[in-house]
Amino acid sequence: MHAYRPIVIKDALTRSKSILFVENYIRFRGGNHDLQKLRNKVLSTGVLGWNTSTAVSTRTHPKMFEYFQTDADDFIFLRMVDLDIVLFLDTPFVEKNIMLPWLKCALTVECIDPIGAQWNGCKYNKKPLYRYSGCHAYDVSAFNIVLGLTWHLDVSKYSMPCEGNNIFYKETLEKATRILENRRLNNSDTSEHPVTED
Repeated sequence: MHAYRPIVIKDALTRSKSILFVENYIRFRGGNHDLQKLRNKVLSTGVLGWNTSTAVSTRTHPKMFEYFQTDADDFIFLRMVDLDIVLFLDTPFVEKNIMLPWLKCALTVECIDPIGAQWNGCKYNKKPLYRYSGCHAYDVSAFNIVLGLTWHLDVSKYSMPCEGNNIFYKETLEKATRILENRRLNNSDTSEHPVTED
């Protein structure tokens, strides 16, 4: 359960006007120009993430929707935003409408971890695909409900499609280990690690 992420993000926002929250297996292959484009895009909403092909209702326990006093059926066609990479601005709007309800949920067991919720055992073969898969995404689910309610289920306001995202990529543990081993052996060949220069 990743209930710590909203706490870490809120703490970082008290120290900085903007943060780029990135999981440790994500790598950046863009340059300053790419980061500036992202920053310009996030200025209008205060939050920017990348959506997936999974519906919010697929990875969210039905009891979490009850906690937020909303209907799960409203979220069956809303794409889930992944928390692997999210850009946040410290604005009063983000504080009140995103961070506060997300933190409240993360600190309330009935919300973040409803009875019967589990993170594994996903059954994505259920028809229709937007039905609850049997596995819960905890803080990611809460984040997506908050975003959906804040922007009236308009995913375009706070996310970009994951397809075509050439700025970030996921690096496997095996590849990261190989790169580290090469560096330990004083091998300067870093061609496996795609970095661009501006």
